[in-house]
Amino acid sequence: MIELIKANTKFFFITWGIVLLVNQIFIFGGCLAPYCIVAALPHTGVISAVIVYLYFQEEKKEKIIQQERSYESQYTSNNNKADPLKEMGDAYEKEIGKEFESKGDFVIYNGLIRGVADGGVDLIVISPDSQSINLVQCKNWHKMKMEHHHINSVYDKLTDYASNINIAGFLGIYLFKYPVALQEHLHYKKERDEIANILKASKNYTNIRKTLYIATEQVIDIDVGQHLTMIKPNIFRYKDMKIAITKI
Repeated sequence: MIELIKANTKFFFITWGIVLLVNQIFIFGGCLAPYCIVAALPHTGVISAVIVYLYFQEEKKEKIIQQERSYESQYTSNNNKADPLKEMGDAYEKEIGKEFESKGDFVIYNGLIRGVADGGVDLIVISPDSQSINLVQCKNWHKMKMEHHHINSVYDKLTDYASNINIAGFLGIYLFKYPVALQEHLHYKKERDEIANILKASKNYTNIRKTLYIATEQVIDIDVGQHLTMIKPNIFRYKDMKIAITKI
């Protein structure tokens, strides 16, 4: 801690010295007399403090971003090696996403890109035709029973995501923070400019949908039926969330 304080103090005084020198040369016509320097100390000190503060704020943000990327990368790597169930889940997400892509929608494979930081949303489907954004979670369960609290948990996560999402700024982050991953998971490849235009247009979409995809209805606990409304075979509604049964 003491060493850190010393380093920060040293950085501040170096910055102050540079600002003071620039101030004297360009603003005070090169006056380096003691009375000139003393007169410049207050405002150059304030300017230097602001510069140092902004510098450390940016450095802090960069460290957080690097830690998040490192954590997500380690998580994905570890789970790909050790968890066959996750591999099945990832394959299901990819196939559901492919179906959306084949209809002309643009898919952000959020779960594959962000891992545990996906906020409970596996796919973010942007549909230019319907001008909507569909937040999707996929459950490739075959043995474990899906009880009411499981479905309600999915609903709550998608609802929280929808209520907190800032379309104008949030989706654009993917293009700058995950440009490679954004493109590499697509089945139907798109150029960066085309993706940028899709994301830009989506900021005006106010129709936010929520969908849960499951691989088989056999995993749904019988008691859940009272909470579901059938729309058509293999498609149900839970509150304002659609549940679609789709095998791969």
